[in-house]
Amino acid sequence: MSRMYQPLRTCEVQPGAEIGVREATALDPDPVRAVSDLRVSLAVDAPSLILFFCAPTYDRDALATALNDAFGHVPLVGCTTAGQLDGAGYRRGGITALALSSTELDVSIVPVTPLSQLATGSIALAERLTKRKRKPGWRTCALTLIDGMSHQEEVLTSAVHETLHDMPLVGGSAGDDLRHAGTAVFVDGEFKQDAAAVVLLHTTLELRTFQFHHFEPGNKVLVITDADPARRTVAEINGESAAREYARAVGVPIDALSPRVFADHPLLLNIGGDYIARSIRSALPDGSLTFYCAIEGGLVTRVGRAVDVVETTRRAFDRVVRDLGEVSAVIGCESALRRLSYEEHGIDREIGNIYAAHHVVGFSGYGEQFNGIHTNHTFTGIALGRPR
Repeated sequence: MSRMYQPLRTCEVQPGAEIGVREATALDPDPVRAVSDLRVSLAVDAPSLILFFCAPTYDRDALATALNDAFGHVPLVGCTTAGQLDGAGYRRGGITALALSSTELDVSIVPVTPLSQLATGSIALAERLTKRKRKPGWRTCALTLIDGMSHQEEVLTSAVHETLHDMPLVGGSAGDDLRHAGTAVFVDGEFKQDAAAVVLLHTTLELRTFQFHHFEPGNKVLVITDADPARRTVAEINGESAAREYARAVGVPIDALSPRVFADHPLLLNIGGDYIARSIRSALPDGSLTFYCAIEGGLVTRVGRAVDVVETTRRAFDRVVRDLGEVSAVIGCESALRRLSYEEHGIDREIGNIYAAHHVVGFSGYGEQFNGIHTNHTFTGIALGRPR
């Protein structure tokens, strides 16, 4: 049976300016019944946007048909996940959806497909991104949802950021429960691979974009000495077999390398004074490592060392509340490896409760985007508040 989470809140903020926020999760494995449940709980007049995040186990054609029948008249976009974030914190299975409704929110969804041809179609993308005129006094930010196995996140993020200049950008890469069999983005009424959606949020609502992770650079320095950025593989670190050298640095036997080890020990890269995480996806039989981000030869990295996860998370959201005041909703994109690490260390419920307390709705996936950078092992978010 489907367990439903009813609409959490509708916030009236001032006469004539209202943001309606409704969130629900349906756990029924049947796509038609699950979407029917969502339609009941997300009933809202003239929604500006419906975002959804779904388990990869659904039949995508059947789910697309059900979604179009229920919500095809409104802006609708989503992706497959490695787990969702909803009013109960962390969630596995089912479909989580968020409906936003406000006369102070204007939404444009720009599909990008095929992603693999983006390098030759960047001019057309720029034209589509800048086509809609901004209203005077309104602010805009971009939300990206990207096929998590496309290996095109860096290209898309860079193209969008360069086109939109100073516009904030937050996003995430679709997941499939760490199966790495196939991820997809729902855009233009279909689940698509080799695709992305750029959602432009144009609004008078107060908003903040933010990111954080819970690692600091350790003493172990790892220099990438042989890499294939296009394939996201590293053959050598410090002139030695990449897997062997990494295992030595984190203090485990090479045959003990696993997603949980990678989750606890990402590599950190210094970019402009900030340390950005680069997460390992797998160790290959030939001794090379594959990553969730493109990584180039010659880069100097450090093995990440975890700091207090719970306190780091609390401080990050406290800063958002101080900056924004009342938070109506947070659209969150989080690394699947963060979640895996939290589960391994038994703190996933505590972290999930912090997210739920701050109205986070989102998903766990295979990468995160923030402004012009594609990163890993990070939480990125868009927090929405009152109109100005």
